[in-house]
Amino acid sequence: MRFALLIFSVAIFTSVKSQQIFDNLRASQLGDSILIQWTLLADYSCNDMLLQRSVKDENFKTIFSISGICGATENISYQYLDGINLQSAQKYNYRISASSDYYISNTATIIFNNTGDRDIVIFPNPASSDFIISINNNLSIPLHAEIISLDGKILWQNVLYSHLAEIHSELANGIYILRIITDDGIIRYSKFIIQQ
Repeated sequence: MRFALLIFSVAIFTSVKSQQIFDNLRASQLGDSILIQWTLLADYSCNDMLLQRSVKDENFKTIFSISGICGATENISYQYLDGINLQSAQKYNYRISASSDYYISNTATIIFNNTGDRDIVIFPNPASSDFIISINNNLSIPLHAEIISLDGKILWQNVLYSHLAEIHSELANGIYILRIITDDGIIRYSKFIIQQ
């Protein structure tokens, strides 16, 4: 009897992993919100959908529901702008669910970048070695970034093509200055500490 139950539960698990009905789920920052976009394949347009979000790696929770539209002959594209209780430097995961979680999309992950009134935020600060630079969306990219020692030596420089950059450093313990320069000549500074 136990053997039969085990086979039955495996069969149910396998059927839930059936074909994918969602295409191209992606999340991108749009100002102080996150834009989620995806496509539903035409043959499955009758399915109601749930947009689900998880913060960090917690359980997914539904933040929006969409009613199905039966009879579609072409794939349907959807967009949702999430501005609900977003916190800067936080990782958000999004997925789409349909038919009581029978169909689940891939997961789109984004780190939300909102510096508020500050032009540069470095976190964690102090950092052990790796850290993230979050730059205000009002500064246009590309951005020239430099890490400078307190005695004025340029220790690292690079061009940033995003307002959020992860830096892998081999800096010794100490205080450093991050200098950001825009193509328009705007210069911003921020101090940070490396403490291993």
